[in-house]
Amino acid sequence: NTLVALDQQSGSVAGKTKLTDQARAYTSAATTYYDGLVYIGIAGGEVGVRGKFGAYDAKTGKEVWSFWTIPGPGERGSDTWQGDSYKHGGGPIWNHPAIDPDLHMIYVPVGNAGPDNDGSDRAGDNLFTASIVALDAKTGRRIWHFQMVHHDLWEYDTVGPATLGEITVDGRRIKAVIQPSK
Repeated sequence: NTLVALDQQSGSVAGKTKLTDQARAYTSAATTYYDGLVYIGIAGGEVGVRGKFGAYDAKTGKEVWSFWTIPGPGERGSDTWQGDSYKHGGGPIWNHPAIDPDLHMIYVPVGNAGPDNDGSDRAGDNLFTASIVALDAKTGRRIWHFQMVHHDLWEYDTVGPATLGEITVDGRRIKAVIQPSK
């Protein structure tokens, strides 16, 4: 759960940034760079970690913004979680996001809720698990989301990276984000 910067010339460690205080958290996706920021998320929902995705200054390593994939009290979507289940609700970042530089948006695939096959202690839709979340790339503000599976009990989460493309709808070409899931 640490972002490590290496010196390009020597390979020595140039800096480290701790991504979370959750001891069992880890990262599984490669970092993504865009316009001076490094993006990375944490995983570990299967061991009780609350998911998080963030942007870090490429020069200093300091966190610029973060987005909790499981909303806390008072945050949008917190009413989709029962009691304090949000604290250990999963929402891992397994894959790297897609970035649309024209729209200044980053599309983040979010994994399943935890525990993944027993939802009895986490009533509700459990936002933003099993979702794709579109964030403003500079501020982290949520622009929109689409949850593929509400209250997932089957681990039907996002399994691949988000991909950008174009599709034709009613004879018109439009931008699209493609998100494979199980």
